[in-house]
Amino acid sequence: MARQVSRRLRLRGFLKARTPFHVGGAVPGVESDLPLARDGNGNYHIPGTSLAGAMRARCVAALKDDSLDDLWGFQNSSRSGKQGTGMASRIFVEDGAVQLPAGGSVEIRDHVGLDEMWGVASEHIKFDQATLPRGTRIALEVCIELSGKERDGLASYMLACLIEDLEKGRIRIGAARSRGLGRVELENWKVQEEDLSSPEGILGILEERSRELQLKDLKEGSDRARWRAPAVAEITLHWKPLGPVMVKAPLDAVAVDTLPLLSTSAEGKLSPVLPGSSVKGALRAHAARILRTVIPVPDISWPDDGGQRFLKQKAELSLVSALFGAAPASDESRIDDKTESLQPLPGLAALAVDDCYARTEVTHDDWNLLQALPGASGNDEAVAAANLGVQLKAAGLDTWTAAHHVAIDRWTGGSADSLLYSVLEPHGTEWEPLVLRIDLDRLSTAHSRAALALLFLTLRDLGQGKIPLGFAVNRGMGSIAIERFQIEGDGLDETPLSDLSQHGGDSLDLELLPDTTRGCLREGWSQWLAAVRTGEETP
Repeated sequence: MARQVSRRLRLRGFLKARTPFHVGGAVPGVESDLPLARDGNGNYHIPGTSLAGAMRARCVAALKDDSLDDLWGFQNSSRSGKQGTGMASRIFVEDGAVQLPAGGSVEIRDHVGLDEMWGVASEHIKFDQATLPRGTRIALEVCIELSGKERDGLASYMLACLIEDLEKGRIRIGAARSRGLGRVELENWKVQEEDLSSPEGILGILEERSRELQLKDLKEGSDRARWRAPAVAEITLHWKPLGPVMVKAPLDAVAVDTLPLLSTSAEGKLSPVLPGSSVKGALRAHAARILRTVIPVPDISWPDDGGQRFLKQKAELSLVSALFGAAPASDESRIDDKTESLQPLPGLAALAVDDCYARTEVTHDDWNLLQALPGASGNDEAVAAANLGVQLKAAGLDTWTAAHHVAIDRWTGGSADSLLYSVLEPHGTEWEPLVLRIDLDRLSTAHSRAALALLFLTLRDLGQGKIPLGFAVNRGMGSIAIERFQIEGDGLDETPLSDLSQHGGDSLDLELLPDTTRGCLREGWSQWLAAVRTGEETP
């Protein structure tokens, strides 16, 4: 029997990418290990399943019950107790057409895993990922069928909350959402109420004169008390570089061997970028170093195989895995020795770090010219250096310099043969703030205080200059200083960070946090350490 539909709510708008994002395709590509999704015409697009999945996950987190099954659909719901039962969704999300920003193009991001013992790249853990750039626009269209029953009020209020969350960038799409990608914001939206119960209403739909609704109209008469705000804290770090800070680009130029990684800026130009994956990796390595210093780690006999070694390192410290996430392990490594049962796969990280952009911008044409400059050959090094300086000045990058490096032969004490290289170092560059988001709902109640204490210990060391960021951090680059920070929170009332909804300062020292928060984190950290040392908890 066909279901009754009396009205429809239709949302139309555009999602603008505030960071690059990646929604993968099913067919492997030759341009990258992780290509982007394309439609039948070969155009980039965002499947409706990706958009619908992100929005549904937000709704489920807000209500934490099965009341949304009638709207989003279900299969084999626990309430029915019957196999093979289910219902199709009343919410339709169309595929999103992609519009690249002016001058923007697909960007390739290189990723590499770090071996925690040696501090170098892990064997077999290297891949690249195609991303759509910052400023990309995605067409969004969502339709909700209403039947005139009680759930219509919940559907209207749900749509209003989704709009608010999308406007504020709280719902991310695609892969690597905790490593800088996927932040989008809703723009130029409108909601229309389509009446299907009368000929006049149907005619109004065809003539595009359906009633337009505002947020207050969608929230009228709804049970808003049931909708729960996510417990999220956002930490904004205003910082400055103490020297050149950069991440190495995957491609080399001719005149300079190593270039900084650039990404499309908000204005459609190019800016140096610190990927969230790079910053998060540095924080994770330091957090693991803290734990390995204060607790006994009985077994560090990691496998010789590069891939398995990397996975075991990342899953070995449960507190780090809960905070920073963990790579999926093989089925064999997830077998519990005592119960011989398969343990659940690790979940999404509680900590997310956005890509951080420099305020310096350069046009695509100027950057392409700089990359194509001829290198030195014979005795014309001075000419090549002069040409490079002229092009840097023309591009507005006159504070950047090409530094030359040479490896030393340990036997002769002289320069090693064929190991001279140059790096284009971005001096005098201002950067946007670093933004970190903590989803407290993803931290288990038992370990949330200890995990947050570990995070603030790590951020304290970052503020003290103990954690360099980016490329060549062991060779004088990557030093930063935190000038001030600000913490803003939502839904933190019943969490260990309840006093940090509006908090800031110029130092990340734990002693300067509010008394209640500091005492809560210190107690949780001490209790967890004591439990680990007595064997009651695993590291």
